[in-house]
Amino acid sequence: ICLSYGTSHLPFKAVDAVWRQAAAAAPQLELEEIRHDARVAGTRECFRGMWVLANRAHPEYGCVRRALLLPRDEDVPFAEVGVALGYPVLGHVLAGGAE
Repeated sequence: ICLSYGTSHLPFKAVDAVWRQAAAAAPQLELEEIRHDARVAGTRECFRGMWVLANRAHPEYGCVRRALLLPRDEDVPFAEVGVALGYPVLGHVLAGGAE
């Protein structure tokens, strides 16, 4: 997963040709803008306006969707954001079996 700040379709314009080739070669990839206030619990961090590049075939993809791409009423727990970004989180067994 990769997060980047952007406005409007700026990231698409910057990497359009490369993205089209990658998307054609790997249809499981998804590039989506976070259009809602995805706030991290206990911080002032908000991911609105950022872009997420994710692999829909990855075992942790559901966590990425829940933490960053689906609107929710409450703040996103810090550990859930860590898992979505691929960081090791104490007590969470990652897709590769590592904890």
